[in-house]
Amino acid sequence: MRIGLLEMSTFTLEFFPGSSPLTFSHHSAGMADLITTAFGGRNRKCAEAYIRSRGEYGGEGEGKSFDQLEKELLNGQKLQGVATTQEVFEFLEARGRLEGYPLFDKVYRISFEGMDPKRLFEDL
Repeated sequence: MRIGLLEMSTFTLEFFPGSSPLTFSHHSAGMADLITTAFGGRNRKCAEAYIRSRGEYGGEGEGKSFDQLEKELLNGQKLQGVATTQEVFEFLEARGRLEGYPLFDKVYRISFEGMDPKRLFEDL
Protein backbone atom coordinates (compact mmCIF):
# COMPACT_ATOMS: atom_id res chain seq x y z
CA MET A 1 0.00 0.00 0.00
CA ARG A 2 2.90 2.33 0.74
CA ILE A 3 4.26 1.98 -2.80
CA GLY A 4 0.77 2.39 -4.26
CA LEU A 5 0.19 5.58 -2.28
CA LEU A 6 3.61 6.88 -3.34
CA GLU A 7 2.85 6.19 -7.01
CA MET A 8 -0.59 7.83 -6.77
CA SER A 9 0.91 10.91 -5.18
CA THR A 10 3.78 11.06 -7.69
CA PHE A 11 1.37 10.70 -10.62
CA THR A 12 -0.92 13.42 -9.32
CA LEU A 13 1.88 15.90 -8.65
CA GLU A 14 3.68 15.13 -11.92
CA PHE A 15 0.68 15.49 -14.20
CA PHE A 16 -1.47 17.86 -12.14
CA PRO A 17 1.12 20.26 -10.72
CA GLY A 18 -1.50 22.52 -9.12
CA SER A 19 -2.52 19.67 -6.79
CA SER A 20 -1.67 19.84 -3.13
CA PRO A 21 0.78 17.26 -1.80
CA LEU A 22 -1.16 17.47 1.47
CA THR A 23 -3.94 15.48 -0.17
CA PHE A 24 -1.87 12.33 0.32
CA SER A 25 -0.40 12.99 3.73
CA HIS A 26 -2.79 15.15 5.74
CA HIS A 27 -6.25 14.26 4.51
CA SER A 28 -7.81 10.97 5.44
CA ALA A 29 -10.05 10.59 2.38
CA GLY A 30 -7.31 9.32 0.04
CA MET A 31 -5.83 6.95 2.61
CA ALA A 32 -9.24 5.74 3.76
CA ASP A 33 -10.24 4.94 0.18
CA LEU A 34 -6.96 3.12 -0.42
CA ILE A 35 -7.37 1.00 2.72
CA THR A 36 -11.03 0.24 1.99
CA THR A 37 -10.29 -0.77 -1.60
CA ALA A 38 -7.30 -2.91 -0.62
CA PHE A 39 -8.90 -4.79 2.25
CA GLY A 40 -12.55 -5.14 1.42
CA GLY A 41 -15.44 -4.71 -0.89
CA ARG A 42 -16.10 -5.80 -4.42
CA ASN A 43 -12.64 -4.98 -5.77
CA ARG A 44 -10.96 -7.30 -3.30
CA LYS A 45 -13.57 -10.00 -3.88
CA CYS A 46 -13.03 -9.91 -7.65
CA ALA A 47 -9.24 -9.62 -7.38
CA GLU A 48 -9.14 -12.78 -5.25
CA ALA A 49 -11.45 -14.58 -7.70
CA TYR A 50 -9.27 -13.40 -10.60
CA ILE A 51 -6.15 -14.93 -9.03
CA ARG A 52 -7.95 -18.17 -8.08
CA SER A 53 -9.32 -18.52 -11.62
CA ARG A 54 -5.76 -18.65 -12.96
CA GLY A 55 -4.90 -21.83 -11.11
CA GLU A 56 -2.86 -22.60 -8.03
CA TYR A 57 -1.60 -19.33 -6.54
CA GLY A 58 -2.39 -17.44 -9.73
CA GLY A 59 0.34 -18.68 -12.04
CA GLU A 60 0.86 -17.64 -15.65
CA GLY A 61 -1.95 -18.37 -18.04
CA GLU A 62 -5.57 -17.79 -18.82
CA GLY A 63 -8.19 -17.27 -16.20
CA LYS A 64 -11.42 -15.37 -16.01
CA SER A 65 -11.47 -11.75 -17.12
CA PHE A 66 -12.61 -8.95 -14.86
CA ASP A 67 -15.67 -8.54 -17.12
CA GLN A 68 -16.60 -12.20 -16.50
CA LEU A 69 -16.06 -11.90 -12.76
CA GLU A 70 -18.08 -8.70 -12.60
CA LYS A 71 -21.03 -10.49 -14.21
CA GLU A 72 -20.69 -13.59 -12.02
CA LEU A 73 -20.07 -11.95 -8.66
CA LEU A 74 -21.45 -8.43 -8.52
CA ASN A 75 -25.14 -8.63 -9.43
CA GLY A 76 -24.97 -5.69 -11.82
CA GLN A 77 -22.47 -3.61 -9.88
CA LYS A 78 -19.24 -2.53 -11.54
CA LEU A 79 -15.65 -2.77 -10.42
CA GLN A 80 -13.87 0.44 -9.60
CA GLY A 81 -10.69 1.18 -11.49
CA VAL A 82 -10.57 -1.41 -14.27
CA ALA A 83 -11.20 1.10 -17.08
CA THR A 84 -9.07 3.68 -15.27
CA THR A 85 -6.17 1.23 -15.12
CA GLN A 86 -6.24 0.83 -18.89
CA GLU A 87 -6.50 4.57 -19.46
CA VAL A 88 -3.68 5.45 -17.08
CA PHE A 89 -1.44 2.75 -18.55
CA GLU A 90 -1.98 4.17 -22.06
CA PHE A 91 -1.41 7.70 -20.72
CA LEU A 92 1.92 6.76 -19.08
CA GLU A 93 3.04 4.62 -22.01
CA ALA A 94 2.38 7.45 -24.49
CA ARG A 95 4.57 9.73 -22.39
CA GLY A 96 7.35 7.18 -21.86
CA ARG A 97 6.78 7.26 -18.08
CA LEU A 98 5.95 3.66 -17.20
CA GLU A 99 9.37 3.17 -15.59
CA GLY A 100 8.42 5.80 -13.02
CA TYR A 101 5.43 3.71 -11.90
CA PRO A 102 6.66 0.11 -11.51
CA LEU A 103 3.85 -1.11 -9.23
CA PHE A 104 1.19 0.32 -11.50
CA ASP A 105 2.91 -1.22 -14.54
CA LYS A 106 2.92 -4.66 -12.92
CA VAL A 107 -0.70 -4.43 -11.78
CA TYR A 108 -1.68 -3.64 -15.36
CA ARG A 109 0.40 -6.48 -16.80
CA ILE A 110 -1.02 -8.97 -14.30
CA SER A 111 -4.57 -7.79 -14.93
CA PHE A 112 -4.48 -7.54 -18.71
CA GLU A 113 -1.42 -9.31 -20.09
CA GLY A 114 -1.26 -12.50 -18.05
CA MET A 115 1.85 -11.73 -15.99
CA ASP A 116 2.27 -14.13 -13.08
CA PRO A 117 0.93 -12.35 -9.94
CA LYS A 118 3.82 -13.83 -7.95
CA ARG A 119 6.03 -11.31 -9.78
CA LEU A 120 4.17 -8.30 -8.36
CA PHE A 121 6.89 -7.28 -5.92
CA GLU A 122 9.95 -8.16 -8.00
CA ASP A 123 12.27 -5.19 -8.51
CA LEU A 124 10.13 -2.69 -6.58
